[in-house]
Amino acid sequence: MEDEVNVTMRDRKRKRGDYEIKDLNSEMFSMFNEFKKDFFTSMRSSMDEIKAQNKQLQESFEYINNKYDDVLTELKEMQNDRRENRKYITQLEERIDYLESKFRSSNVEIRNIPKSESETKMDLVNMVVKLGQVLDTSVNQSDIKDVFRINNKSTKKPIIVEFTSTLIKEAIEKNVKNFNKYHSTDKLNTKHLHLEGPKIPVYVEENLTTKNKRLFYLAREFATQKNFRYCWTSNGRIFLRKEEGGQVIRINSEADIAAINTQK
Repeated sequence: MEDEVNVTMRDRKRKRGDYEIKDLNSEMFSMFNEFKKDFFTSMRSSMDEIKAQNKQLQESFEYINNKYDDVLTELKEMQNDRRENRKYITQLEERIDYLESKFRSSNVEIRNIPKSESETKMDLVNMVVKLGQVLDTSVNQSDIKDVFRINNKSTKKPIIVEFTSTLIKEAIEKNVKNFNKYHSTDKLNTKHLHLEGPKIPVYVEENLTTKNKRLFYLAREFATQKNFRYCWTSNGRIFLRKEEGGQVIRINSEADIAAINTQK
């Protein structure tokens, strides 16, 4: 009888234990399902966020790329405008230089004439007339339209003479060259003009524009460095020649000097 009671008790315990294990398994399975559901829900939410962020990044990239293209287009347009403006400015400068050259076509520039304290315009006129006599060139007061000194930093401020005719100006320039050629040991100087003080060389040259003055200076420097025998101006134009009878080269810009230098 006891054995039957004990067996019954064991069976009851076993059945209760089986129910408890089943309940635990069911609870764990339910928890796992909940976890899996929450996990995938969370993953899906994260993936949606990542997709949204990627979409925003792509839109931002496309926006920036479009802006870059716009900026690049604007930059190219600005560069084109700058080139056109530079070309236009160069044309204006050349036009102004041409007009200025025409305005100075009858002018000469005389350098190294000392200035007296009481110097008057008539003194300058008389000096120019005397220069004509020294050069065996007829120059009257009526041939001189204007004469004045340039107000620069030099102690011997250059004198600008504006003649009434380019023919007189050209005759003066030609005869200065001839005078110096035939008086190579005593070229034109202040003593020839009966000016007081030490003997100083006197230079009579074309009254070049600012642009051509610089270009003439560079051409002379180049001629010295490269052993060109001749560098001169005529009617506002600048020329080079390597030797007697050689090719005459006209210099219109600094690029022309650079081109000769490259060829040599």
